[in-house]
Amino acid sequence: MKKTHFIALLFLAISSLGLTVSFVTASKQNNFSYVEISATSESVEQYYSSISDTASGDTLLRALNVLNNQKRKKTVGYGNMRNYAKYFDADPDGSGKIVGFYDNALVGPNWDGAATWNREHVWPNVRGGSSVEDDAHMVRPASVETNSDRGSKGFSTASYDPGQFVEYYRGVASRIIFYCAIANLELKLVDEPLNYNSGNPANSMGALSDMLRWNLQYKPSDTSFTGANDLARRTEINRNVAIQTSSYGQGNRNPFIDHPEYACRIWGNTNAETRSICAGTQYDIEVEDISLDYSEYSLKVGETFKLNVNFVPENANVAPEMLWISSNNEVVSVDQYGLVTALKAGEANVSVIIQDKNLFASCKFTVSGAGSVGCGGDIMLTSTLLSVLSLIGISLILIKRFKYVFRR
Repeated sequence: MKKTHFIALLFLAISSLGLTVSFVTASKQNNFSYVEISATSESVEQYYSSISDTASGDTLLRALNVLNNQKRKKTVGYGNMRNYAKYFDADPDGSGKIVGFYDNALVGPNWDGAATWNREHVWPNVRGGSSVEDDAHMVRPASVETNSDRGSKGFSTASYDPGQFVEYYRGVASRIIFYCAIANLELKLVDEPLNYNSGNPANSMGALSDMLRWNLQYKPSDTSFTGANDLARRTEINRNVAIQTSSYGQGNRNPFIDHPEYACRIWGNTNAETRSICAGTQYDIEVEDISLDYSEYSLKVGETFKLNVNFVPENANVAPEMLWISSNNEVVSVDQYGLVTALKAGEANVSVIIQDKNLFASCKFTVSGAGSVGCGGDIMLTSTLLSVLSLIGISLILIKRFKYVFRR
């Protein structure tokens, strides 16, 4: 078949999938070929059609987890990344090599037994990365020396800086970590530098605030980057499409490459630092009103109850910190998260306040002492049991006396 006919057929095949060809090249270097493609805006929009524009926090996190599980038809496998990296991480400039993570080192493309390049766990194994190591969106090829220098430290300015060689990798690394957290809900993000190679805290990566900042500073849609930064940017975009559409791929995308704002909508309200970083983004929506899920509630002494706050609109940015107050701390106490503890019989109001916005909501608690428990158990239960035992004893005595009478 002539080369022109092959390219025409390839174009038709890609078009039928709702994709557009941005650059097509066949490279005979190193005995493999690659095709660089980019998805149309319409196909990307369709991919996320099930995701609400107003979802945030845990709701958005779980919605993306469901979407990812539906779209991911398989995982490539950690072992297969030795052979498939040449399709996912091909040099967009056509060198016939693959682009190494962190430093853009052109390596491979063929596997050489980790002599010059290996497979980097962007989310380290000892921190729980083994649970997602078969996923091509997490594993990246890297030169042996660069991979060794990183170790298993977290990403932050105070631990390992993924942009120390090429700045743009700060954004890439952050989006990979965010992806892992929606791919496996047991993986958590903490706002700690994690400047050590151990796995404590378990299944955790940080620092969240630095990664949120980098995600906004180094966006895939920013075409102003040049040189090494632009090479890293184009590689990130290309592999997202290749992992979705390639016959070697998985059928799914990294949502944070297509929608970097999702990160702030999920984790932007974690603490004062993350709120400051995400202020002014799509996440930064003013809260207009608040309410509690109950206006009245009854407890027994010793019981606890968690009050939840409802916000209007639902995806509002709740800043600054909410203040919880009990009108009578001898009757009920309340902690900073809205957990109410009944201490003694009586009535008290528990209120939540957002001071700088003059917003206020309250719930009336009525506490009874009937639930008081001592060493012998519930007092009412104990007295009832003693009464029953007394009646049983009296009955036994009467039965014994009647038997004695009848024998006579």
